Amino acid sequence: MNFFRRASIKRKQVLISMTITGVALLLACAGFTSYEVLTFRSAMVRKLSLLAEIIGDNTASALDFGDSKAAAETLAALKAETHIVGARVYAADGRAFATYRRAPNDATFVFPAVPPSWDHAFRNSNLMISRRIVSKGDAVGSLYLISDVRELYSRLGQYAVIITAVLLLTLVVALGLSERLQHFISEPILRLATAAKAVGQTEDYSIRVEKRNPDEIGVLIDGFNEMLNQIQEREAQLQKAREVLEVRVTERTMELAEAIAALQKENLERKQAEAAVRRTEELYRRTISGADAVPYAYDYRTKSYVFIDERIEELLGYTAKEITPALWNQIVEESIMVGDSAGLDKQEAARRVISGQLRNWRCDMRVVTRSGATRWISDASVHNFDEAGQFIGSLGILQDITERKQAEETLRSQEERTRLIIDQAFDAVVMADQDFRIIGWNRSAERTLGWAASEILGASMLETIVPPARRQKRREDLQRFQATGEWADFNRLVQSTAMRHDGRELPVELTITPVRVGDHCIFTLFLRDITERRQAEAALAYERHLLETLMEHSVDCIYFKDRESRFLRSSRSLRERFAHGVPELIGKTDFDLFGEEHARPAFENEQEIIRTGRPLINKIEKEVARDGHESWALTTKMPLLNQAGEIVGTFGISKDITAIKQAEAELEHTHKELVVASRLAGMAEVATNVLHNVGNVLNSINVAVTLVDERVRKSRVADVRRLARLLDEHAEDRAAFLTSDPRGQSVPDFIGRLAEKLDSEQVEMIEELSSLRRNVEHVKEIIAMQQSYARAAGVFENIEVSALLEDALRMNAGSLERHKVKVVRDFSELPQICTDKHKVLQILVNLVRNAKYACDKSGQTDKQMTLRATSGEGRVRIAVIDNGVGIPRENLSRIFNHGFTTRKNGHGFGLHSGALAARELGGSLSAYSQGKGLGAKFTLELPCQPAASSQTLAAQDPPGEPVSTPQTLP
Repeated sequence: MNFFRRASIKRKQVLISMTITGVALLLACAGFTSYEVLTFRSAMVRKLSLLAEIIGDNTASALDFGDSKAAAETLAALKAETHIVGARVYAADGRAFATYRRAPNDATFVFPAVPPSWDHAFRNSNLMISRRIVSKGDAVGSLYLISDVRELYSRLGQYAVIITAVLLLTLVVALGLSERLQHFISEPILRLATAAKAVGQTEDYSIRVEKRNPDEIGVLIDGFNEMLNQIQEREAQLQKAREVLEVRVTERTMELAEAIAALQKENLERKQAEAAVRRTEELYRRTISGADAVPYAYDYRTKSYVFIDERIEELLGYTAKEITPALWNQIVEESIMVGDSAGLDKQEAARRVISGQLRNWRCDMRVVTRSGATRWISDASVHNFDEAGQFIGSLGILQDITERKQAEETLRSQEERTRLIIDQAFDAVVMADQDFRIIGWNRSAERTLGWAASEILGASMLETIVPPARRQKRREDLQRFQATGEWADFNRLVQSTAMRHDGRELPVELTITPVRVGDHCIFTLFLRDITERRQAEAALAYERHLLETLMEHSVDCIYFKDRESRFLRSSRSLRERFAHGVPELIGKTDFDLFGEEHARPAFENEQEIIRTGRPLINKIEKEVARDGHESWALTTKMPLLNQAGEIVGTFGISKDITAIKQAEAELEHTHKELVVASRLAGMAEVATNVLHNVGNVLNSINVAVTLVDERVRKSRVADVRRLARLLDEHAEDRAAFLTSDPRGQSVPDFIGRLAEKLDSEQVEMIEELSSLRRNVEHVKEIIAMQQSYARAAGVFENIEVSALLEDALRMNAGSLERHKVKVVRDFSELPQICTDKHKVLQILVNLVRNAKYACDKSGQTDKQMTLRATSGEGRVRIAVIDNGVGIPRENLSRIFNHGFTTRKNGHGFGLHSGALAARELGGSLSAYSQGKGLGAKFTLELPCQPAASSQTLAAQDPPGEPVSTPQTLP
């Protein structure tokens, strides 16, 4: 650490750069290595797990047959995997079944007595894997594998070499870059330090440091140069004061020297000379007394005071006898050499005085008086010679300069405060002389106008910050001021423009103040950039224009209200709406415009918004004006905030949707009529199918009755009647007739043949009558089914989906058979659903009929329609799939639109009404086709249990009446 403190700033920058680079690179390499180790370990686990699964599959059969030798042979194949240290197969009961060791005598590991329960583990520089062996779904044993991690250690060694090489290379590059780039920071600091050292050694305050970059170091250089300027100015003032004092002291000293010389030359005239001396001394004392000074004479040979005036006690509190060099050393706290000895320490100045290099001595001293007070004393002296002209000491005076020092300190403090105030001021402060040359430039001026002080000081204000278009005007103003002393813009806040260093003009607000100093005038400009204010004003004006445009031209009613729900402002549409009833809306409330039925809820809603701050979005309201006129509005109300974020009222937008509500009512009425018409059309379609089916059955009945009639007409019953008549004719000799008459003898054979014939006729008649009875029962069933569906309309009940599908097919059976359409049933296990059986049947009959038409229109010979029913997630899906003409892609998006049809005699509301009915049941109806000629698929999806709204919709909305309850739209 001591080395770092003693190192140069150049060396410190290089060391810091190298340290940061090295640490960052080490951390990055450590993270990369850790990630690679974890990734490699995971890869080893996956690879060994895969090998364990393969070995387990290969040894499963050996475990099934108890062939440990085969298992050992399988494990021996692990020799090809050099990283496998050992392996063991355990039987289902946990005993060792087969074992493999890479080195037979390797004692670095021990197989566990029973297979472990864990999956894998890294222990003792090895990776252990334990896997169950499964055969035919049952665990027949376990496999335990051990692998070394030499490859991991090898990779870590490679990483170490790579990291070391990268680190060394990076450090070399960082060292080179640091050596080349550090001078941008160290060079200006070294120049500043060199200048400070030169100033300290030579006290030459005219030295300046060149500023090369406008960064923080450049700001420091500007501050250093400014400090030297101030010191140089104050030193010049002090030097001037000292020179005046030196002249006065020199004059008095020369007079004294002349008097002493005259006294020496006029030894014979001693009395006259002594009188002259006394007069001269008296004059000297008066002079010194008038100057409030204490004279003294000091002998360098004896290092003592030969003479010191008694007023020294008034000055220091010590008597003349107590004043010694030792006392001066005790009471002097600070010494400042001035004049010719400025910049020297006190010992060096004394040495030069004794050696004759300095002819006079001037020193300002801060001393502590006997009372403890602090005073500043000026000590000024010249050489004193003996009669032989030898230097023996000095003659000087001491003066109290405390007030002068305090005045100088006060002046310096005031100047520093003034400089800081001006320098830290938010406004740009520019000072110029009487010729408009810039002599003052604060930091805000640098930020606002872009010139650094070092760049613009001494330049003409007219040629720099005054825009070209205004320069001639300003020249004329300056000439008029110089001639008359008048300028209209003095001490007034005016708005104008100023030019930046980059040539861009910016709007400013400025004040020009003149200050007269003697015969000269100094101008002070206080300038503020108002670009953001102008932009804000323009933006505000634009926003105000947009608001005015919106308020004056919007067809919606826009309004602002205070906390008591009184109108503060309203749009033209709202004013025009109530122009006749309420001429002026400002200060009015909804109670002045609407009846209590609407005004009270509106007032309560607005008060709720004011209390909670929660807006009211898209609420549908029924408005009843005081004249009874009813209308509907879509209203949004928001809290009105002031600049402090406090709620001071509300504002809102109301959109007249009366026409929309009327259209919705008409649409609802039309929709319900359409549903009724669709239902009637569906019933008619079903009735047509029923009549067709009944007609087919009646044809069968007619055929059966005709056959029975023909059989009865051709029956052999007449032969029985003839036989009875023949036997009646021979009633008296019946026995003889039957035995002797040839006709009578043939009667028994005839009766047998007749009986067989009648039996055959009876069987045929029974079959025909049974067929007739079945056909009649079929007609009864069809009629009963139609009656049951007609009665079930609008009622939700639990039904079997498969039975409903069979009913739909039965109602279309005749047309399907007539058009030779093959029906394929694909029904899965389906739950019961609770729905309106009639609406579902109507949809299914329509879909089956459409599929039949599509198949027939395709002209194919293998016409086929598939009914597929599936269930899942509480819903049942019924798909009607055909291989007919298909649906073009452009028609898929409008297939369910009202009136859309592709059939010549179609009405266009079958699918539309089906989709509406499916939606009313809580489901949906969708269509899919790959294109023309590729068939189509219609899917009806229904919930197993309907939503409550689906069952009560009819009760809530009477036919033809719109929903009148206000509601909030999403």
